Amino acid sequence: MRAPTVDQRAMCLIATVALGLGSVVAFWLGVYSLGNGLTYAGRLTGALIVVAGVTMLAGSFAAVDLYRSTVPRSAGGRRPAFRASPALVLVGALAVLSLGLTLLVTQVWSGDPGPAVVLWIVLIVLALTVLTLLSARVEIPVLSPRKFAVGLSVTALIGVANFAYSQIYLPAAQMPSVSVKPEFGTPSRAPGRPDVSVPVSVTVKVGPTALVLLAATYTVQGTVAEIRPGRDAARLRADLSRERDPSATTDVAREEFLQAGHLLRPGTELAPGDETRLTEIVHLRAPVDYTSVQLSVRLYYLRGDRAKLDGYDQAETSFDGDGVRHVRDGPDWASEPGDDYVLFSGVLTEGNEVFRRTRNTVYACFWWVLPRDGDGRPTAPSTNVILSYVDPSRRDTQNFDGDDGSSTMTPRKVANRYSAWQQTANVVLPTSDFKVPLS
Repeated sequence: MRAPTVDQRAMCLIATVALGLGSVVAFWLGVYSLGNGLTYAGRLTGALIVVAGVTMLAGSFAAVDLYRSTVPRSAGGRRPAFRASPALVLVGALAVLSLGLTLLVTQVWSGDPGPAVVLWIVLIVLALTVLTLLSARVEIPVLSPRKFAVGLSVTALIGVANFAYSQIYLPAAQMPSVSVKPEFGTPSRAPGRPDVSVPVSVTVKVGPTALVLLAATYTVQGTVAEIRPGRDAARLRADLSRERDPSATTDVAREEFLQAGHLLRPGTELAPGDETRLTEIVHLRAPVDYTSVQLSVRLYYLRGDRAKLDGYDQAETSFDGDGVRHVRDGPDWASEPGDDYVLFSGVLTEGNEVFRRTRNTVYACFWWVLPRDGDGRPTAPSTNVILSYVDPSRRDTQNFDGDDGSSTMTPRKVANRYSAWQQTANVVLPTSDFKVPLS
């Protein structure tokens, strides 16, 4: 080693601080991810970060050793330093640089700026400072110091790129899969009963990826229609205004809400390959004057390996505890005055500590609203599921940072991040297929 200089001592002090700070951050992120990661990849990432932390910690002790070698024996120092100390400091500094770049790229890519960015930049600057001073002031006992540093730097950059590709790009590009099959059973009517019983069932089968259900609802409606060939353009426009399929032959006189409910409790976690079947009985009054009965299903879900849904419980209702009186209205953007509703809300917790510290908090809420028609009769419930940086359950919320500024939009980057998806399915049973007396 060359004769000790002030710059060399400063380098040792800076290296001690940089590697010590880097090891604290690495253990902070890695230990949690290793023990609580939702996927094998997340736990592996945590293990690698812990290994990097061990390397940084060893490098910080090596930096202390180098510093002591620059202090006279009379002041408590010693010479010479361990032969491996400079190389340990170099490897530790490159580990800090890799960690800082990985965290900075992750946070910038996610588009969630936050105060943690300052810490990642500090790590990068400290690591670059140590590498600069180390290469200029300390002899590193390796075959080719420059090639050694370049090789490790390239390896670090490849590691950062691989992390960004596997943990950020691929998750955003892959969508979960789930099949939904609604069915009607065989209608029946018991002797002397004033109603016709119609079984309805829904089968939900999960694909190879775990899911978290934000909402899973079904609705049954009866339709009264008449065959009227030659319907004019005004009637077709009326179909469109009512969100119905326009028909030149069929005039829908009315649609009547019959029954609705939850297929599974909001927040339910479904494992890969799970198959769930729900069966309910719908009672139709006799005589049955509907032309057909329709079963509609809506599923809102996200990938279970991206985040957990914490505290997703029934947070508020429009009615009192006994369900007798309407006691409050929802906010204007969620429901109309007098509409009944049930609100579920919670917070998404990231699958590993790296994402928890580089992304802003995302809230989830599910408004299940039962509107009323002009005569005050309940109509088919509406389902509104929102993921947002602003708590959507707050009554004063006017904007959820949607791509178009809408108060009912989930930001596209948030939907892509968690693979949040919506799926619908429906089946229609003509009453002419009933094999029981309808009157």
